[in-house]
Amino acid sequence: MAPDGPCLGRGSDPAATKLEQPTTKALSSLSIPPPPDPVPDDPEVSIYINPHIPNTKALIVGRKASQPLEPVKTFWCKKQNLSEAETAGVFFVWRDMKLYNSSTMRHILARLQKERKPGQKESEGRIVLEAMTQEIYDWTKAQAAAKKEGAAKFIIKLVSKEYGELPIRIRPESTVGKIAGGYVQQMVVPREGATTNKVAYLVFDGDRLENEQTAEEVGLEEGDVVEVQFR
Repeated sequence: MAPDGPCLGRGSDPAATKLEQPTTKALSSLSIPPPPDPVPDDPEVSIYINPHIPNTKALIVGRKASQPLEPVKTFWCKKQNLSEAETAGVFFVWRDMKLYNSSTMRHILARLQKERKPGQKESEGRIVLEAMTQEIYDWTKAQAAAKKEGAAKFIIKLVSKEYGELPIRIRPESTVGKIAGGYVQQMVVPREGATTNKVAYLVFDGDRLENEQTAEEVGLEEGDVVEVQFR
């Protein structure tokens, strides 16, 4: 019976029965296609346009995160029947940050991602953009600054046996020396003249305060009573 395959026996020629192997050149000619480029993460964002411009209305639009905001602004302005000149003066604001025609939603999404705490779910709500003009933007910033400044100040009461009580408005960063000096200027100088040699220091909760300390450092709060003494 004939063998099923080649058999190397005594006297046989190994070269004649050696299986043909592909050469290196043949292998190199087999080109493997590169993997496709990864699809970039470009989610669609729901934008709520909240207008601060008189006689305009809010609008919700969808936009890819990588797309610039200029077409969104143009579309919204047309819906409001604004002229080209008026449209040129409109821009969007996010968290007091002015956005431009070339701005995209990518950096906003990145910031929101950084703000997420461990275990916190990604927000599914809309991103709110404020529609403003430069005049409205400047006015809004001024109002916010004034409100912040007013909230930072608080009133304490300075008291001395010789000169009485003085309610005074201070900031957290106000120094003890400046507060004491204010008492001298308002309560002592009117009685004794500008040449007075009175030097005031403050005592709070039984401790004498150092002039370099701030109101925040010593724990002063709204309504606190601080004793004024002299040396």
